[in-house]
Amino acid sequence: MDTEIRVATTIHSHCERTETLKGTLGHLKNNFGLTPFVSIQDSPPDPARNRLNARDALAMARPWPAGGVLMLEDDVRLDPDIGNWIALAIGSERPTFLYSAYSRNHPDWFSAAHNRNPQNMPHFARGLYRLERAPEVWGAQAVYLPKMILSMMWNDPRLHSTEMDGSPIDGFFRRFFVSIPKRYLPLLALPNPVEHLSPPAVLNKRRAAHTSLSRRYIHLATGEGIAING
Repeated sequence: MDTEIRVATTIHSHCERTETLKGTLGHLKNNFGLTPFVSIQDSPPDPARNRLNARDALAMARPWPAGGVLMLEDDVRLDPDIGNWIALAIGSERPTFLYSAYSRNHPDWFSAAHNRNPQNMPHFARGLYRLERAPEVWGAQAVYLPKMILSMMWNDPRLHSTEMDGSPIDGFFRRFFVSIPKRYLPLLALPNPVEHLSPPAVLNKRRAAHTSLSRRYIHLATGEGIAING
């Protein structure tokens, strides 16, 4: 992953997902030369333990490099040009979600077309858009975190709380994003340069599988490069 400023990569996983993790580590090593910092939870599945496990992976990457951290779950695949997306996110100095299956976090025009008449989805420029309704953010499969944001997160006691409060890492983000300056509110990459393999969830194996909402419209994405569009 070629970027001028170094970025650390973390993965948080669970002991029940050994094969899933193995596949993702192979993908990262073979395609990008990445060896992430990995934290594996061996306690029973619980939303709050998910948050603490993600935190532990971030702790392993300290001191965080100038470029920040690409925080991944154990079941993702990155596009070959992911380095270009990360470089753009670094330049924005804002947290950036590189995957989303939740329509309400997409631009309103995108969400409306997808939900009402997906055949009429308009062409759109490849790039980073404002993540809509950040207090409702769902999913943390692939999130770029600038160093400044990491420091703000680390100083937030809600990240470290050991209360079994039902708050996974994306639940923490929902609370965190309402307490930071608006200039740091997150962006969303469209179309997502990351896909989710969507194996059965550890906590709820009956939960419906989910994949990227925007990749089905990749043929409508225009532009030679990528840019910040919102």
